[in-house]
Amino acid sequence: MAAGLSDADQAVTPFVRKAAAWSWRLLAIFAAVAAVLWLVVRLEVILVPVALATMVAALLLPAVDFLDRRGAPRGVAVAQEAGLLQAACRSYANLGVLYSTLDPGRAIQTCQLGLDAAKKIGDLGFQSRLYANLAVAFCSLTQRCDEEGLHAAQSAIDLDRQLGLLDHLAVPLIVLGQIHQCHGNADDALRYYEEALALAEGMDEPQLMFPCLEGMATVFLDRGDDARAESYFIRADEVCAKAGVDRDSLVVLPFLC
Repeated sequence: MAAGLSDADQAVTPFVRKAAAWSWRLLAIFAAVAAVLWLVVRLEVILVPVALATMVAALLLPAVDFLDRRGAPRGVAVAQEAGLLQAACRSYANLGVLYSTLDPGRAIQTCQLGLDAAKKIGDLGFQSRLYANLAVAFCSLTQRCDEEGLHAAQSAIDLDRQLGLLDHLAVPLIVLGQIHQCHGNADDALRYYEEALALAEGMDEPQLMFPCLEGMATVFLDRGDDARAESYFIRADEVCAKAGVDRDSLVVLPFLC
């Protein structure tokens, strides 16, 4: 009799004993596999999108690296290569405003990338905004204002007139007025300021009214017409008082001279 085995165990053949032992092991394996499959099915909503996103990210990486080398912020480059061109254009336009006075060179690069994306989808509204930002960037501490800055500002004006975007038209008009003022073209500057001011007053938009009034005041100050200059400075102060803010809070467009 084998040591450690009872009479009942001795009555079972070794083959049956081995089969019983393996049966328990197989049942445990099957239970584990079933649990894993159940978990995968339950988490399919999460796992499949994550796996697809990982694959797409890997495929887009070379294109994103290319845009990154051209100066596009990495998040915007990812959105552009993922086909989210509307979101990319909006980001380029906002970044162009941010960089325009802090880093004009980067602002120019950012706006040009945004224009490429806007032209690709045929969005004239974003093209107008980006041209206006580009004009400011060209005329902020660069030597590219005379030709490229003027062209960008005029392009924004032409698009706004074509699309009837009167709420934005005042912006490139102010920019173009500032450019002409910086070049000593007082009559042209006043003409653009006056048109922009009429639009801004129609919208009751203090952030646009203020630079128009300030610009016209400085034009008359340069001409030696102190009385008219003072009248526009007073109107600018009244805009600030009505809006309940100080002058610095309403300087949203940089003065380009």
